[in-house]
Amino acid sequence: MSAGGLVSDDIMIGLIRERLNLPDVLEKGFILDGFPRTKAQGEALLNLNLEISALLLLEVDDDTVVERICGRRIDPVSGNIYHLTFDPPPEDIIDRLTQRSDDCEEVVRSRLQKYQENLDSVESLFSSIVKRIDASGDKHSVFSQVEVHL
Repeated sequence: MSAGGLVSDDIMIGLIRERLNLPDVLEKGFILDGFPRTKAQGEALLNLNLEISALLLLEVDDDTVVERICGRRIDPVSGNIYHLTFDPPPEDIIDRLTQRSDDCEEVVRSRLQKYQENLDSVESLFSSIVKRIDASGDKHSVFSQVEVHL
């Protein structure tokens, strides 16, 4: 993952299958973030015969994605996540913040390339329920668009 690779389909499918079969999911529903990423994952999800109401595609240009991800920082004490530009941390904790090893431009661009390579095959599996979201705005406007489909 730190080099921009994806966890294997077999591992991801097994984890998702196990989690989606638990009683709370069957009772309340679920939201998946970043799954399915490949055609095999999409097919496995469909084979679970769960009711899937929407596949949300958050659309934003690659440079914005890089800026958003590379600016993330985590406070190891509180667990809070900040962004150096969009949600700056308090001055007194800046020195203790950490950055995930995969939150660097090279890795993010590699992940974006893999995403683009798989997007058409995943999207085609869910074409009747795809909802496109303009994610170029601030987090509140993006969430407002997402909320409509929840």
